[in-house]
Amino acid sequence: MNNIRKPFISDWYTLAVNDASPLGIPHSLNELPAKVDVQVKILQSGKEYIFPGLGSVPKDDDIPTEYGGVAYAYNSSHILLFVPVIKTSGGGGIGRVLTTGGSSYTGPFIGSSKTCKVRIRAWKLSDWPKPDFNLTSGLTISKDDYVTCYRDGWGAFDYIVPDNVEVIIRAWIISSSEITNMNTFAYAKGGNISRGGVIPMTNAINLDFHIVNVEIRDATVSRGKVFYGAGSANLGNSGEPFGGVLFGYSQTETVLWTPSTSVSWGNLIYIGGLWGDGTENMQINNVQISVKVIKAGFTG
Repeated sequence: MNNIRKPFISDWYTLAVNDASPLGIPHSLNELPAKVDVQVKILQSGKEYIFPGLGSVPKDDDIPTEYGGVAYAYNSSHILLFVPVIKTSGGGGIGRVLTTGGSSYTGPFIGSSKTCKVRIRAWKLSDWPKPDFNLTSGLTISKDDYVTCYRDGWGAFDYIVPDNVEVIIRAWIISSSEITNMNTFAYAKGGNISRGGVIPMTNAINLDFHIVNVEIRDATVSRGKVFYGAGSANLGNSGEPFGGVLFGYSQTETVLWTPSTSVSWGNLIYIGGLWGDGTENMQINNVQISVKVIKAGFTG
């Protein structure tokens, strides 16, 4: 892969639970971005951390527990940012712009933020090298379910609820010379992550240009499937299975959260319920975790 160019970078915006949602931020690309990264910045014990935004609303406000994050959608002219908006009647969910899942997750601190600062990074397709893999395909799912959704506890915006979409998949092979930080380790649920979930960066990173990815690979089989870490937790009712690894980062470290051993229904990787219609169910608690920082921001 060749050098990734500088992205469009917006100003920082202050967002809070119950703000007008969505907030529209224009970009100057004049085309549909090939990649969008929403950086959600919170202050914890005097230190700033960035968490990735969510590409869809994973949970509504019907369950009286914390839910949230900053969700986003975009087109050829602007990006929409969604925050939890607590309804005056019904629901009962506790909206947050960031939640690390309370006692259901174990990590360096319990994140539960009502306010944050947010900015957008967006790249044109020509800012990236030619993909090594490219696929466009239609996707339709059953009635009353949606491919992506932004409603019910996320503001007065109900019309992005598609059940028929075009899916674009692009993939690049990244060489070791294009990674400025790399940390890979085996992990099983209940194990120890160094420094309580704090992974130091080998080199301080550029928050304007570098791209931070956390990948979780199924280690129970050879060539196991790989999933990305998430920027906020969204849990169901007590006892309802869930999964995922959460992460945030600063210039000098990555912070990780994993499902707590006190919660038997939490998994490092989970697919079940309505997801996949029962064809790819997974409850995996033995994985390989990789923290990768990809170089970007080149000119020319």
